[in-house]
Amino acid sequence: MKKIIFIIFIIIFTYLANGDKLINLWDDYNITSPQQETTNQNIEREDNSIIHIKFNKDYDSALKDAKENKKYIFLIVTEQYCPWCEKLIDKVLQDTDVSRKLIQNYIPVIVDRNNDYYPSNIGITGTPSVFIINPYNGKIIDTIVGYRNRDFYLNRLNSIVALDR
Repeated sequence: MKKIIFIIFIIIFTYLANGDKLINLWDDYNITSPQQETTNQNIEREDNSIIHIKFNKDYDSALKDAKENKKYIFLIVTEQYCPWCEKLIDKVLQDTDVSRKLIQNYIPVIVDRNNDYYPSNIGITGTPSVFIINPYNGKIIDTIVGYRNRDFYLNRLNSIVALDR
């Protein structure tokens, strides 16, 4: 019985200690929170070398933008208490080279696995999960499950664009 109480205490303490930091993920990267309706996939330039992506939160509007701009959809499926999701967004996708590649060829979308709409043909086996989708036929071109480093994403993003040429 003492073990169960101890485990419950640890879970509650971890939640209370990390809850604010994890919720701030939405604000830190200009990701629209699940409660907000507005979306924006524009970029902010702090100077010539730093680019921050504003992720779209609405899959349907991203689909429309992707068709209009002839770009792929870069869909990230996350969960609220996922440290690897936070690391992917913080360390990899905000990297200048990765950000530029995403902005040039993709419409970046981020959704919460449990709270947001995304296509039903997407099978989530873990988070973070990244899907690169052709907006014209809805076909999943590539799937990346789990955290990967900057070089992995640069190679993968370049190879997918090269397929189209």
